[in-house]
Amino acid sequence: ELEKEKAERAAANARTLYERIERTMEEQKLYLDPDLDIVKLAVAVYSSRSTVSACINNLTGKSFRTWLSEYRLELFEQKLRNNPEESIDELVMQCGYKE
Repeated sequence: ELEKEKAERAAANARTLYERIERTMEEQKLYLDPDLDIVKLAVAVYSSRSTVSACINNLTGKSFRTWLSEYRLELFEQKLRNNPEESIDELVMQCGYKE
């Protein structure tokens, strides 16, 4: 019973952290930083690199790099639909990619 409570608490904490990660990404537009890494994200959400990495991995099944790439790609697709006249290069830069 105690182990079950611990597991439920850990899962709730992970969901809360993930919600904070997503909210911070949106509010601070961290995805626009082409040099965003797991350490910068962890600092922004007041957590450790390993905790943020484990949270993203456990809740999405993806590594930080894959998660971030998919996040930016989704944004790119949205911008492309909304701004079809914009150049691909310009849209890519607006989504946080270096090139």
